[in-house]
Amino acid sequence: MSSVPNDTRAIKDILSSMDVQDYDPQVVLQLWEFVHNYASEVLDRASSYAKHANRSENINEQDIKLAIKNHVEMNFQKIPPNPFLFKLAQERNSLPLRIPRGKYGIILPEDDNTTIKPNYSIITKPPKKKKKSKKKRINKTQTENQPQQQQQQQQQNTLNNQNEMEIEKDN
Repeated sequence: MSSVPNDTRAIKDILSSMDVQDYDPQVVLQLWEFVHNYASEVLDRASSYAKHANRSENINEQDIKLAIKNHVEMNFQKIPPNPFLFKLAQERNSLPLRIPRGKYGIILPEDDNTTIKPNYSIITKPPKKKKKSKKKRINKTQTENQPQQQQQQQQQNTLNNQNEMEIEKDN
């Protein structure tokens, strides 16, 4: 007895009956999963239809047919009939093609409509020159507050620089 499960063997037989000889082994698993999901959903719907008809768990052929019909309508797209497609193709093909502009090759949109245009500008300022300050007499309380004042001044400068860059970026 072979070690291949019956479901896998059945799917391989279907593929060989359709003259499909060369396929990836994962195809069999994908088809098996599709069949399993399809059958499970149809049986669940048929069971709910039987319950709705007060037949508890007794599923009959009509429940299965109705479940298949509803499943196909909800999950698969119907192909329009050939005469309709032919008429649609004739209507579309009766319209002339647009005449290309004077340019040949790939026609790209203007730079203003692309993402390659820079949308920001960076302005660098020269460093500020430090003024020479006159020497003052500094008392003890001034020297204690000085590091704190310097830190606050640096934070304020950083915030000002960030605000300036945001304004320039928006322009």
